[in-house]
Amino acid sequence: YDNCGLSAIAAQPNESAVQVALSDALNAYPRNFAVAPLGAGWRQGPLNYYAYKYGDAWKHIGAIYANVGSSPAIWGHVKHAIAASGGAVVSEYGYGPNDTDFTAEVIRMQRDGVQLFFSSAVDGAYAAKFVNAARSQQVTWPIIFGGGAYDQTFLKQAGDNANGVFNDMLYARFFNTDEAAMIPAVKEYQTWMSRVGGNDVIKDLYSAYAWGSAQLFVEALKKAGPKATRVGLIKALHEVKSFDADGLLSPSDPGNKAPAACWILVQVVKGAWQRVDSPASTFRADCPYFKEP
Repeated sequence: YDNCGLSAIAAQPNESAVQVALSDALNAYPRNFAVAPLGAGWRQGPLNYYAYKYGDAWKHIGAIYANVGSSPAIWGHVKHAIAASGGAVVSEYGYGPNDTDFTAEVIRMQRDGVQLFFSSAVDGAYAAKFVNAARSQQVTWPIIFGGGAYDQTFLKQAGDNANGVFNDMLYARFFNTDEAAMIPAVKEYQTWMSRVGGNDVIKDLYSAYAWGSAQLFVEALKKAGPKATRVGLIKALHEVKSFDADGLLSPSDPGNKAPAACWILVQVVKGAWQRVDSPASTFRADCPYFKEP
């Protein structure tokens, strides 16, 4: 299901789609344009950072990943990138929709000699379930996520257990009000989300990517001219070589399907996500990208 209508799009010669692709097949399709192309690889900057900061613990990683859809393939790319940075995953578990408690997995990781937890193919709710289980076992490992934990659901469900958790990501802190004070694009996104959905609307990554996708589409439509055609729109989309939604997202190359790699690191401090070892309103400059051989 992560192909998101690929067969329908491919059946129409002049149709295009502006959407974030999760599967390798959709990401590679020439008429799909993503504000966050995935590619067969993973951002190397954070992994090199962890290898330097945590030393030998980076060679004893525990992980969970969603064992459904494109997540196992994505996690496979991440593991290869981890190995390229000198790390090693020594204990991992692919969870399904019936998994609600990770206590058994945490205990197994302890037996396997895990010294650090890192996971990328996980959403906010499951990240909270794991963190709650880890805190219940009083583990002392660093707990790090590669994107999925920056989520309002995670903070709500993990509560005080979230404090100390790290998360590296390819987008600004789009639901933090202090981020909106520094980045106009974040303020505009938050303003319209609240205006349309109310003050309690959930501001999640799906909506942030949808916002960026709409902006990419409109920019390409303008370039296609006042009498835009479908063919002209596809040409204009291919010509977009750099896009960051005015700072909401890390810069990527939608036209060439080149992934974003510049990142920020955040940590939960007193119940709120704060930037750590990162610029105040932009992305870090250590942006190598690991590509599968």
